[in-house]
Amino acid sequence: MSKDLTEALRALTEGSGTKDKPEPMKTRGAAASVKASVPLAGSVSGTGGIASPLTETAFSDREFWTGGFTSTDGLFVFPAIKKTSFKDANDAPVVVAGRRG
Repeated sequence: MSKDLTEALRALTEGSGTKDKPEPMKTRGAAASVKASVPLAGSVSGTGGIASPLTETAFSDREFWTGGFTSTDGLFVFPAIKKTSFKDANDAPVVVAGRRG
């Protein structure tokens, strides 16, 4: 390799040194933990919760996103569930809703 080519590659990879270098990132601490709960509607104890097992009400009750999800190569479009309805062991309704994004 010629000396000119070697110097050109070094200048490209190491930089010329004339430009200001960006500041290093500042150290950040971990995010504070947050604990929250929401009482289940109609709950007698007020603590909420779902009694296992869950049983899907009917497949026809499912709602799907229009357009679905497209594979990364664009060859396939998969159905994407928007909302599914269940009943828990206490016969209380449970709705699992997805979000897009």
